[in-house]
Order: sequence, then structure tokens, then C-alpha cells
Amino acid sequence: MFSGSFKESTQEDPIVLQDISFYGLCIVIENIYSGRLELSLTTVHDVLAAAHLLQVCSLLESFKTVDDVPVLAVTELLHDALIYELH
Repeated sequence: MFSGSFKESTQEDPIVLQDISFYGLCIVIENIYSGRLELSLTTVHDVLAAAHLLQVCSLLESFKTVDDVPVLAVTELLHDALIYELH
């Protein structure tokens, strides 16, 4: 898409990814390349949003089987799961 004969390959303006935070995107890319997923309460929503928008199904599926989550995080995860239809 960003190389070859596509219009975007000659575009000089930056490409803006709406509704994705820098940190969420970085964690999703790291997960794609390494298979590791390091989350905190401050990044879980950003990661879910980025994975959902970019349709990274393997990462979204991993949220369905999270073990050893602190009680406070469960509420946030349930809220985000409803937003991103992970039930």
C-alpha cells in the first residue's frame, strides 16, 4: 500500500491513524513480531482499541483467556470487552 504503484507511495503528507494511541500501536506491533504481550491498567484500553481497529484477531482472542488479572482490572476488561464485542 505504501510502496509500488499505489497513490500512497508518493504521498508526502504523514499518514494519520485515527483512534489509535502511540502506545497501543507500539504494543500491538511488538505482539505481532514477538508474540509477547505486556499490559498494564493504563495501556489495556489502548491496546484493545488498536487491535480492534487493525483487526489483529490473534491478539483480540488472547484477551478472552487472560488469567491472573487483578480484580480492579476485571471491571475495565469487561467494559472494554463489551465495547469491542469480545464475548
